[in-house]
Amino acid sequence: MSDFKTLGLGDSGPEVRSLHDLLRNLGYYIPDAEYSSMSFGQKTEAAIKKIQALYMITPANGKVDERTQKLIMEITNTPQEPKPEPTPKPNATDEKTTTTDEKKTFSILVCDKNSKSLPGAEVSVDGVCKGVTDARGEVHANIAFGKHTVSAKASCGESCKEYDFNSQIENVMLIIDSCSVEEATPEDTKFTIFGDVIRHDGGSIERLVVRAFDTDMGKERVIGGAFVNSNGTFSIKYNSKRFLRAEKERADLLIRIYSPQDEQVSIGESCIMSNAPENLKVTLIMLLVPNGRAVQTYWQPYSLPQESK
Repeated sequence: MSDFKTLGLGDSGPEVRSLHDLLRNLGYYIPDAEYSSMSFGQKTEAAIKKIQALYMITPANGKVDERTQKLIMEITNTPQEPKPEPTPKPNATDEKTTTTDEKKTFSILVCDKNSKSLPGAEVSVDGVCKGVTDARGEVHANIAFGKHTVSAKASCGESCKEYDFNSQIENVMLIIDSCSVEEATPEDTKFTIFGDVIRHDGGSIERLVVRAFDTDMGKERVIGGAFVNSNGTFSIKYNSKRFLRAEKERADLLIRIYSPQDEQVSIGESCIMSNAPENLKVTLIMLLVPNGRAVQTYWQPYSLPQESK
């Protein structure tokens, strides 16, 4: 890859073989069919898109342009312990992800543009209605593993997106951008997280998606979310109605960061703050590392400014 050339779907040759070697060394799955033919196929494109989303290169189009090529070379030369993607089961096709007979109950959370829950939205999976969201904005549905199209329709608008349902996730979040829930009363938003996001390499953080989860005994549930502002700050208000157990008085908080190009796979996560106070300040420093998940977390209780009399 010493002589630069933009590579994309359908290309083939020694340059693609060199790219395959780099991607395999980083732990990305490249099928033998693409590797042996030195062809830039769908799995190669998928690996490039993941890297672009992970390091917030836009557009995440799966093409190896000069910027993407430079990034791949940098992370390849960084000492690492890659976490390989699972090898597909025998007989799985290389070009298409299919559903399986294995199923699981997933939570589908529908929110407005500010990540506030939307009760009363009709949720469908692959065109089949799965129910209406409850007071917490959730629908629970038994869904086969694989890629499915999830749609939600509310009085204020509708949205549709494809998700990959698998054993590693418990829930998905669908945002209806045209909706904006009225501000809740103070009693409904007892808890607040005030946050800062900093990229160690000085890169852009604007419009990153931040979500807060309540964790308990290995399970987790989305309790709120927000976009990161241009100055790197965000705030999330939440209430106890979304806690995993009704008797819990405080959340065991986990914060995850998502790229706007892929809001399903996180690019970083915090450590857990157990028994989180009502008002909490968190600073998340994202480190530029090959697996993209290293985040230094600094938690501290936060006192709200006293209103002037």
